[in-house]
Amino acid sequence: MISNELPEKDLQLKHLKWSLQALAACPSAQLALFPDAVAKADEMVLDFDNCAAAIRGRDDNGLSEGQLAALSAIDQQLSTMSRLATELDADMWSEGALRNDQHWQQTRELAEQALKAFGWGVD
Repeated sequence: MISNELPEKDLQLKHLKWSLQALAACPSAQLALFPDAVAKADEMVLDFDNCAAAIRGRDDNGLSEGQLAALSAIDQQLSTMSRLATELDADMWSEGALRNDQHWQQTRELAEQALKAFGWGVD
């Protein structure tokens, strides 16, 4: 039987690509990706965390050192943002922060670098 379904790994990579593209997008595009009823920055970060963990957790992930390093750089950036939010009571997860905070701009740049490491475009 011929199936039109992608294998699980391919679906996970497709989801990772979408997640990285979301992180790399301009703030207005990022905000448009999620419904108003959710914490948009949180949802975007959770989505990345989940799909990056799923792909890295596969024995057959086939990721290069450069790809792994690019994903780790985003992880480290998001961890720094979480720590700042906790330790300094910084507002990292609001829509205003998403639009204006330098940490979010750095996250966008890291996501662009990750997309390049995978050979994917920003769009």
